[in-house]
Amino acid sequence: RVEKEEHKVSEVDSTALHSTVMKVCNAIKAKTDTYEALADCFTPEGYKQYNRLIKYGSARVISTDGCRYVKLGDEIQCRSIPMSFTFSKGKNQLENVVFTFNNAGKIDGVQFALEERAARNIMGNTDIDETARLTLVNFMENYKTAFSLQRWDYIESIFSDDAVIITGRVLRTAEQTQEFKNIQQTMDNQVVHGNVLYTRMSKEHYIKRLKNSFASKEWINIKFGGTTIDQSLQTNTFGVRLVQDYFSNNYGDHGYLFLLI
Repeated sequence: RVEKEEHKVSEVDSTALHSTVMKVCNAIKAKTDTYEALADCFTPEGYKQYNRLIKYGSARVISTDGCRYVKLGDEIQCRSIPMSFTFSKGKNQLENVVFTFNNAGKIDGVQFALEERAARNIMGNTDIDETARLTLVNFMENYKTAFSLQRWDYIESIFSDDAVIITGRVLRTAEQTQEFKNIQQTMDNQVVHGNVLYTRMSKEHYIKRLKNSFASKEWINIKFGGTTIDQSLQTNTFGVRLVQDYFSNNYGDHGYLFLLI
């Protein structure tokens, strides 16, 4: 397990926390997980996130045997509870789920865990401070979950107002003639290099395009593969490069993601 082998953190007294986790998991199994039944387990924001995640697909807890508790700042995380999510047409998705507790012992956040390879790449980079590594894993998990659950408030909050977002896609031969015609009209924000079309967007344009794109999707899932990290020598700024696989009920692609954090 990633946590056991890579997270060199002090042990956490998890007795009370584990009792809360078990109460939530048992409520999922019994389908009695209303806010009234679990109010003592969650903060209002935590339950809101949990409710969106559970409604993401028909959720089923696979096991609670591998729970591990790690400390990150003032918070403690329960990692990782394997769950399956079932959608229409028999689509099934497996995810490890992470519960984040605040210092009052209530669940304040729920997210999908980073894939094992990506987590190992980050946690195994001992040139970077351990707290920074854990923070990066936590950030990438929130990022991945926000796209799956379409948490526009979170997605908008993590991008700077003056952020520049650049997307690229490979053009097939049949597409290139029409794309070149289109680019003549919008040369200020699109460019073709080789057979790749790059589009430059503002934060506002990017969020608007995401909302329009996601409106027709029943479910969205992002998987991260190989990950590399570069750290600025002067600041706590990190360049994170990830292999990304994007899946939805009506579209999928394989590509690469770079984030400046």
